[in-house]
Amino acid sequence: MLRLLPVIIVVFLVPFILHGLVHVVSRKESLESYIARAPLMALAAAGSGLVVAVLITFATFSGNEPGTTYHPAAMKDGKIEQGHFE
Repeated sequence: MLRLLPVIIVVFLVPFILHGLVHVVSRKESLESYIARAPLMALAAAGSGLVVAVLITFATFSGNEPGTTYHPAAMKDGKIEQGHFE
């Protein structure tokens, strides 16, 4: 799960980054007034929705074939044998 943390953070920040880029390109108002009235709750909800979608996608399409058994890493002859599916 720890290896997914950077992906989750980036996916959550995508709506904020896109909204900020649109503001920078349009230049309709100053940065201070933009930050004061930015739709933070809507952007956070969109980011949370994207995170949920990514987690569901990872859970659905990652892993191994159904019916296989995971054998965890073990010490054999003084060497570590990696975990694997059989």
